[in-house]
Amino acid sequence: MAPRTHGLRPRFPRWLPALVLPLWLASCGGGAQPDVSAVAIQGRVSYDFVPATTERGLNYADTTARPARGVEVVAVADDGRELASSRAGVDGSFTLTVPARTTVRLRAKARLHQPPGAGASWDFSIRDNTSSGYAQGNAALYAVQGEAFDSGSKATLTQDLHAASGWTGDGYGQARAAAPFAILDQFYSAIEKMRAVDPSVAFPPMNTYWSIHNRPAPGEPALGEITTSHWQSAGDTPGLYILGKEDVDTDEYDTGVVVHEWGHYFESRLSRSDSTGGPHGGGDMLDMRLAFGEAWGNALAGMVREDPLYIDTSDPGQAVTGLVMDLDAIPGYEPRGWFNEASVQTLLYKASRAPQLGFDDIYRVMTGPQKSTPAFTSLFSFASYLREAAGPEGRAVLDALLADIQTVNGPQLDIWGTHQSWPQSLADGARHQDAVLPIYTPLAVGAAPTRSCSTSQFGNKGINLGNQRYYRFSVASGGSYTLAFSESQAKDLEVRSADEDVEFEALDDTTASAVLAPGDYVMSVRPAPPGSCISVRVFQ
Repeated sequence: MAPRTHGLRPRFPRWLPALVLPLWLASCGGGAQPDVSAVAIQGRVSYDFVPATTERGLNYADTTARPARGVEVVAVADDGRELASSRAGVDGSFTLTVPARTTVRLRAKARLHQPPGAGASWDFSIRDNTSSGYAQGNAALYAVQGEAFDSGSKATLTQDLHAASGWTGDGYGQARAAAPFAILDQFYSAIEKMRAVDPSVAFPPMNTYWSIHNRPAPGEPALGEITTSHWQSAGDTPGLYILGKEDVDTDEYDTGVVVHEWGHYFESRLSRSDSTGGPHGGGDMLDMRLAFGEAWGNALAGMVREDPLYIDTSDPGQAVTGLVMDLDAIPGYEPRGWFNEASVQTLLYKASRAPQLGFDDIYRVMTGPQKSTPAFTSLFSFASYLREAAGPEGRAVLDALLADIQTVNGPQLDIWGTHQSWPQSLADGARHQDAVLPIYTPLAVGAAPTRSCSTSQFGNKGINLGNQRYYRFSVASGGSYTLAFSESQAKDLEVRSADEDVEFEALDDTTASAVLAPGDYVMSVRPAPPGSCISVRVFQ
């Protein structure tokens, strides 16, 4: 595999973090024209797209050129100055006006940028986390640049710019210039999907980190050790991290994976996610917050791409299809319920396709009441708000979808899952239902301790159904409050109001305190050891 190139020829500024490829197509307009002082360069910018298949991974033989929609295209002079810039249209077209008789190179940046003003705004960049500036928050921005040409002295000139995949037939032998643009183009689709509902949506800026060194190994992201493609909401370098290691796992063309991770960004920045995070897979029975968050990412991938097939490829030659999900159906081996990723993602996807509901209402719920719910974010909170927003026909559709996954529906549905009954899919574990139901246990401030039990029957990762217990309580007057635990240890304590997370300071091994304002609060606790019971008291 050829080494990664971050710079251009020595005579260009060293700061340019670009992938360099030759210009694929260049042609001049015909016919005699008078000399001019300025030339309009017209062309299209495109990238190689490699489709993922359900049986044999990436199909390089079916590679097509797609327009690099919305990216910035600039004309660069010999001394590195940007002579003109333009944003590519939906077909990749651009026009740049430059001085006549000037040596010019075309450069396309892997960035979608619409500054705040009238209408929507966004700023999404694809950067190299293995570049020298990453630790300082200034990772190199990818770009593709063509060969130099003379602008001539005619009024118009046609020049196209293309980012190639770098695939030679049996491996990546050239710079993989197309990869950042392939990722970025999925973001473009997501932007357009949401702008259609909310023309003035302001997307918070986000960096996406992709590298040919990014591999599924824990460690240092600056070395490409990113564990998996994921969203990182906090820290010094928040953003999306996308796998790119050849013959191991590359995700730049796994469009479902890319939009899934963008969905976590959306939930974190424009909506709200209380997900615990953690490993999850087919057949899992999960913490309700994790199940909803992962299902949201999967379902959004289908909504944005208008395709229910979610494909993840990997291994030598990117020739193995490791995961295929049909978002329009729940596999028979999946236990149906609010705790199951496949169940929830199918409900979300089908709701988006139903004329009586649709993406518009889903978007408004996610950016509205779901963002400020006093409950933890879960299917219960989302479905309750969606049902409130829907008309009678939409409610009937939603109720049927909820009933299909054995989740409370109809007028009994609320954000707390108050009337949730034991699902038939867990009949074999019915003896553990007291460790799952009720969904929330009410606590009265100043009352005697309330006892709840957990279970490891449905998994023991700390993120499985029944590992955590949820509580709700109300504070009438502001002041310092104490939580006291007995019988077993309280792990993974989380307390939040509708507005924010609340940090409780540990006083000793069994108590913690915080200053609380009047209002409603929810709490999550994992009793330890697994399967143990815990008694909880809250008092002032």
